[in-house]
Amino acid sequence: MPDFGLHANLVLSSMPGSLQESIAADLRPRYLGQYETLEFDTDVVFPIDCVISLMKSASNGISVETAAVGYEGVFALSASEGLTAQVQVPGEALAMNRITYERQLDNRDFRTATYRYHEALLNFAMQTALCQAFHNLEERLAYWLLVVCERSQKDTVAFTQEYLAAILGVQRPSVSIAAGRLEDRQLIRSSRGKVTIQNVTGLEDAACPCYRTSAHVLQRVRF
Repeated sequence: MPDFGLHANLVLSSMPGSLQESIAADLRPRYLGQYETLEFDTDVVFPIDCVISLMKSASNGISVETAAVGYEGVFALSASEGLTAQVQVPGEALAMNRITYERQLDNRDFRTATYRYHEALLNFAMQTALCQAFHNLEERLAYWLLVVCERSQKDTVAFTQEYLAAILGVQRPSVSIAAGRLEDRQLIRSSRGKVTIQNVTGLEDAACPCYRTSAHVLQRVRF
């Protein structure tokens, strides 16, 4: 396992050094491919430079993203009706067998670190629901791009407009118009299925207030 692995994930790096040493043997490198669907009852995943989308499906078949998990967190949720976990940004992660993870929860420091993150993730999901209900698509797209690039620690991510539409719960032409407006303001650049943030500060100004609110997710996982 690469030496930087534990320190590259905020939940793992927030644990005491002695605990990191004791769980190192229980972690293994795992590469997550884009659009890969993760199972809820096998591995617990600590992303390093990948991002996992938690997608909720409605009765009409439409799915929207409710939250995203990147290097700040851990994917350890139990199965829930209508909820799927799909890799949004491909990259490296550390994986732990779920039985081992549940055994580690007996350790107070391990439990505190993971539960603190799950509390923050719940708040993030509620903020996302609020955003979808009250903010326009251009603001939401700016917010979403900032979150994805922040969680993956990359300024360029690969996405088709069809996938962006599915993530945001809208039609593809609407995403094209919103992305075009952000490009016209030279905040992003879109080419061949890839989106690059060109002006972080400008994109933050274009995003709805939810972005600054959701930034607390990164702060709350640290001791």
